[in-house]
Amino acid sequence: MADIEKDVVQEDKELKDVAWLFGLLAIFSALLIRFFSPVCTLLIFPVAMIAFHQFYWRRRNLPPGPLPLPLVGNTLSIDMRNPAKTFSLWHAYYGPIYTVWLPHPMIVMASHEVLKDALIRNGPAFAGRPCGYVWSMFTKNMEHGDGIILCEGERWEHIREFAHKIFRPDNGIRFSREFGLGRTQMEQKIVHYVNSMVAHIDAKLQEDKQGKLDLEEPISLCVANIIQEIVLGKSYTYGDPQFRKFKNLIDAVASKPVQMVNAYPILAYLPIPALRRFKESGFALQRYFLNIIREHKERLEMDGEPRGMETTVTTLRWGIVYLLYHPTVQRRCYMEIEKIFGDDQPCYAKRKQLPYVEATIVQLIYSPLRFLDENGYFKKRPEMNPFGMGKRTCLGENLARYELFLLFTTLLQKYEFRPIGENYYRYSV
Repeated sequence: MADIEKDVVQEDKELKDVAWLFGLLAIFSALLIRFFSPVCTLLIFPVAMIAFHQFYWRRRNLPPGPLPLPLVGNTLSIDMRNPAKTFSLWHAYYGPIYTVWLPHPMIVMASHEVLKDALIRNGPAFAGRPCGYVWSMFTKNMEHGDGIILCEGERWEHIREFAHKIFRPDNGIRFSREFGLGRTQMEQKIVHYVNSMVAHIDAKLQEDKQGKLDLEEPISLCVANIIQEIVLGKSYTYGDPQFRKFKNLIDAVASKPVQMVNAYPILAYLPIPALRRFKESGFALQRYFLNIIREHKERLEMDGEPRGMETTVTTLRWGIVYLLYHPTVQRRCYMEIEKIFGDDQPCYAKRKQLPYVEATIVQLIYSPLRFLDENGYFKKRPEMNPFGMGKRTCLGENLARYELFLLFTTLLQKYEFRPIGENYYRYSV
């Protein structure tokens, strides 16, 4: 009953708004005719009607949300220093479903139950993926996109089904083991590159007696090698200039300012340096992977052994920053790792015996105690879905979980992290 009353109140409010706007337009038209020539009226009135259509009439069938401005939508209302705060305020005011214009309308779903209803119960309806202007140049403007990420529809279903057979060992399908991606094989690959990273860090620490080291490159190369070994059958050595070139391409393609072109496609015709680097890097990455595919086809290596870097690297680096300034959490994680593994190599199969470590990995920016029950065991919260839900769940979820756990536990087992002065973006091992 309360929901019905709420809907009635909302509809009544909308009708009053429409009446108010039409009254305002009538007054505006009368003023134009009174104080301006008929020619000016003919020029200004259509503009007013277009504005009314764009920013009120088009909104009538969308969820409620903040009133957008012409051209910029709600962009100017967002606190760029803390965008999450703005969206949280809108959530509190408009409810779990609301519309934001950036400058095109985007429907925001801001609660676990709403997301579950949309992505799980109505998965097929929400499985689409808008390509956007900046990505369509790499898919040759194909109607339904291309590739496993920038594709949708029946073609995407076939690609996704094949990829799941290979990259999701938990599904028990024989295909995964044939490609060296069963649980044991995948963990062996990860452990190999984690140990290589530890050896590299040890060598660097021998060179710097103060124990100072920037972990960005070791972690980035370790994660990149794991992914490339599994997908491409190749890896880099530390200090390899080809890796630096490859990472620079990844960074350029992940450039956030370029996404403004999706909102304002006219920017694509301006000489923007970031957009130029984005195009050059994107096509360079395409050539890189196409050359590897061609080499594989030429060798015809069908012996069953196969020859999302940025997300895992960023998560782990921020995790270390968190530990730098929360030494109690770091110490408790270390004690748990020491108790279970001692000096032995950490393994994913024993993760349930490290509830505090697992809770820390799941929620690095809050207290890990939120993810422990009254008995000290890890308690999964349904609201935490870092890999998404529904048909668009991250394909690399299993690999990322293995990587994060093994990298995190190995680093804490081997090293103690301390901050250097007040610099939050450097690491002391």
